Amino acid sequence: MHSRLFALLAVLVPCDAAGSEQGEAAIQGFVNAVRRSSPQQVGFVVDVGANNGQWARHILERVREQGTRMQVAPILFEPQTEYYPVLQQLANDWGGTFHAAAAWTRAGNLSFYLSHFKEASSLSEQIALTFSKPEVNSRVRRVTVPTADFARVLRSCVQRARGAPIIVKLDVEA
Repeated sequence: MHSRLFALLAVLVPCDAAGSEQGEAAIQGFVNAVRRSSPQQVGFVVDVGANNGQWARHILERVREQGTRMQVAPILFEPQTEYYPVLQQLANDWGGTFHAAAAWTRAGNLSFYLSHFKEASSLSEQIALTFSKPEVNSRVRRVTVPTADFARVLRSCVQRARGAPIIVKLDVEA
């Protein structure tokens, strides 16, 4: 069995930096790496907490605009059922995978707390409450959601990429 060396570049950008210089620099770095890669490779846009898929779609479209020949596929994680149709369509359109689950340390089920502010729904009740509007809804709704083994999925991406770039967004709390 052969061991492969690979580099993982993590760019940590504050959550309020969407569309910022830092966020755009990270995205452009990924696009540049895709342009330098072989057409036989597959790159990945991994979006944990994908919500409506806007972040992943933005990157995939940027790659397409650059006229790259390498396939770049989305790997999407989202436990909120209302986003399932749009995320499944995004995965289908780009040859990717949608995990209708929260990314976690193992496959199974967890409690998920739905906030009034959908983007702030969380595995943490405190976080979901923090972003809820107490005057409208002082409680959050608890639901059980499936979980996916994030490490297993990421290892699979690394193996399939064979050295091609992978960009990961982790929309997590706490």
